[in-house]
Amino acid sequence: PQSVSTYRALRLCVESNALDPIYSHPGEKEKKGSKTMTSNGSVGMNGGSKASRSENDGGPLHIQVTMTFMILTLGLSVLVAAAMGHAARVLLLEAPRQAVLSTLKELGSARASHDQNETNRQAILPPPILPQGKEPPKTIYTSKNFDTSMTATSSSLLVQREHGADGECETGTCRASAAESSDEDAPHYPAGQHLLVDLKHVEASFLNSEERLARAMIEVVNQASLTLLSYHCHSLVPSGVTCVGVLLESHVSFHTWPEHGVITLDLFTCGSNSLLPVVPIIERLFGVPRTPDIKPLALWSHKLRGFREDEEDFPLAQFDLGRAILGYFTTEYKQEIATVQTKFQRVDVYDVIYNRFNSIEWYRQSLTNDDSYFGRNPQFFEPERIILLDGVLQSRSSGERPYHEALVHPAMLAHPDPKRVVIVGGGECATLREVLKHRTVEHAKMIEIDETMVKASRQFIPNWNDCSDLVGSADFCGDDPRASIEIMDGVGWFLDTFPADGEPKDELVDVIIMDALDPQGSVPFAEILYTSIEMAKSIYNSLTDEGIFVVQVGGPPSDGVPELNTINRRRAILADNLQKVGFESLHVYGEPHSLFGEEWNYILVMKSIYGRKRFYQNAAETNLELVRRGLKTKSGESPFKNFDGTTMYYYQLPSKGFEWVFCNQIPLPEECNDRGFDPRIPNAPSWKLEVKQSSLGEGAGRGVYATEDIPKGSYVALDTSTDPVVLPPPAHDILFDLREFFPVLEDLECVDYYMEGYGFQSRLFGAPQTTVDSGPGTFANHGCNGTNNIGLMSTITEFNADLSAMPAEYDGYSHDSIYNPAIDRHMRHSLSTIEPIARDIKAGEELFDNYLAFCSEEEEWEKEVLALRAQCMGQAFGEVKNYDDWEEEEEEA
Repeated sequence: PQSVSTYRALRLCVESNALDPIYSHPGEKEKKGSKTMTSNGSVGMNGGSKASRSENDGGPLHIQVTMTFMILTLGLSVLVAAAMGHAARVLLLEAPRQAVLSTLKELGSARASHDQNETNRQAILPPPILPQGKEPPKTIYTSKNFDTSMTATSSSLLVQREHGADGECETGTCRASAAESSDEDAPHYPAGQHLLVDLKHVEASFLNSEERLARAMIEVVNQASLTLLSYHCHSLVPSGVTCVGVLLESHVSFHTWPEHGVITLDLFTCGSNSLLPVVPIIERLFGVPRTPDIKPLALWSHKLRGFREDEEDFPLAQFDLGRAILGYFTTEYKQEIATVQTKFQRVDVYDVIYNRFNSIEWYRQSLTNDDSYFGRNPQFFEPERIILLDGVLQSRSSGERPYHEALVHPAMLAHPDPKRVVIVGGGECATLREVLKHRTVEHAKMIEIDETMVKASRQFIPNWNDCSDLVGSADFCGDDPRASIEIMDGVGWFLDTFPADGEPKDELVDVIIMDALDPQGSVPFAEILYTSIEMAKSIYNSLTDEGIFVVQVGGPPSDGVPELNTINRRRAILADNLQKVGFESLHVYGEPHSLFGEEWNYILVMKSIYGRKRFYQNAAETNLELVRRGLKTKSGESPFKNFDGTTMYYYQLPSKGFEWVFCNQIPLPEECNDRGFDPRIPNAPSWKLEVKQSSLGEGAGRGVYATEDIPKGSYVALDTSTDPVVLPPPAHDILFDLREFFPVLEDLECVDYYMEGYGFQSRLFGAPQTTVDSGPGTFANHGCNGTNNIGLMSTITEFNADLSAMPAEYDGYSHDSIYNPAIDRHMRHSLSTIEPIARDIKAGEELFDNYLAFCSEEEEWEKEVLALRAQCMGQAFGEVKNYDDWEEEEEEA
């Protein structure tokens, strides 16, 4: 409050022009000649005193100021403020302003110098030039530059006409531009091609030179028949160059790392011309060697971009060519050897080194012929040669022998004496090569529709058709005196020569090998080849009585789905047609080493069931037959590189995948109910069985009894069923020959008694095979007149059976289809186990089997039925009784 009253007093004093403003205490008396302002607002006059207090010194202090003092104080304050403002302006504004002006002046001078240098340097960099006669396209050019202070230089160049080109035509005829010369009706899809190239071990000075790099880029564009509209380059600090070129077709760009000798390039075009021919151009122009002894390493990838309506018919869009070869960026080496367009297909041949199995360094070292392992074994480090048809993998150097040997030799060995062989397709002539390795062959005819394919194979994949090592053959397998190559339509030749409903017009054939299109392909011709019933009939009619037909049928089944509902539909139709026309045995097998990315499969059919005997030979028999069949070689080595007895043993069993799709059919095939040991089915172990005198009488010998109740459907003595005594077809033949030609070995008849008395026969292997169960089940007797409680249940018994024909249910091989992988995969298992219990068996009850099911050959049917009928009537004894009697006689002797 005191400060407020003081301020008010001063203000009133000034306003009233008082000379001596007085601050007075409210209780002080007014003085003469002075104005006094009290706290209540009154004003009075006071004497000349400058300061005073009240008498009791309890009031406020009164100060008197003159007008002169006030004016001087105000003036001095103004002068001090002006001086301080001027000093602040000089120190805070003028000095920085001068410094900024000086810096801008220096920068302007440097920029002028830089612009002059840029002008001079751009005069050195080559501009993009339109070739003479080519019209510049109509474009809108837009450019935006950002801060380039981090780059050493920056340049942009626009397209120019070729020197001397003024748009006039020298001869009166102008060359049309790219846009004008293109087909107006051709489809223009939103699609393109993308080429990525990485180069290593490149000269550092080249990678740091804008001028040399720009010239290389322009040369690539020109040689690729592209149109460069402009390009922009930056030289980076401390080194490296980045350039981007705008093409009429899209763009090209690259970046360099000179200190590492690396450049990466990117070329994208929306044109229809392939970019693959540009790869060697880029390698040549940008692959400047860093050192004379090290060649630059190039990694490149070609990819299709965008969307095409006809992509399925575009070879580069196929997985094998477009992705597995051209699209793999990490492949250290891939070289196009040839691309040939025939009247029927496009043929591509590539050399590739996959760094998973080989390397470019190993390959280069193998070429030195030094004393290293690489130099002494160069054949192991050669690039993989691959041939593709319409973009689909056809064959490759490291997998072609397993593929072709698997196609040819199982069929050739399944025939007892193949003399006349016909090959359908097989343009590489590798199938012909394998056929000619068999000394039995008198004539091998190869029917191929594409003559250019044969010529290209001879030129670019000579190892496929090289027969120079075969004694008596030729360098080119087609020149072998036993071979003939006929250029014609194979399907048409078969239908005309061996009509489905007519007489053959040529000599019959022993083996037919079809090495043609994959049944899964999109080529319309494949539909006729694999689904025509007339073609299947023609093939059947062309074969001799023991003829064999084999065909490659592509990859594995599709996830258990029945084949008629998948891309393998044609394969399923083919198998069904082959059964319908009369073939008696069909086999599916696969070869996993063809290097198609999955196991490759084949279908082999036989006109006679007895071919199964040769198909199911053991490994030793197969190896022996190969020695007998194989033509001698100049090198002294076996002509069979991948195929042998063990390989053939693998082919005898169809894959689990084929069994799976077969047993997923509706209705379920009966044979699929018994595939291996089902853990859900109970087992009556051997200790629940007892062997003692049969209830049928003394003449029946021993019998098997249950010591506990056994429910229907149970297995019988699985614990002893895995070690049967087996007499395979070859052993039967050996025993017969020994007894026939060596009478001194008559005692071997005991083996016959034993096997026939205790065993049972099956001809699933094409000839009788006898199996004796090693458990107590082998003593089960025959249940006369259908009284059996294990084994096959049937209303046909030894008393009512037709002696003239074996019923299908008793045929040891007969089933609903000649193609039955459920049987073929489990034959050895099923022949070594007893059939499940057919009805409930009580404790103490004897087990009886159905011996009619053991008859293996139709020729023996009548004899077997009459023998069992006589035994059931008590007129004769079985083979077991005969064996026991013989054994007793031998012991007494």
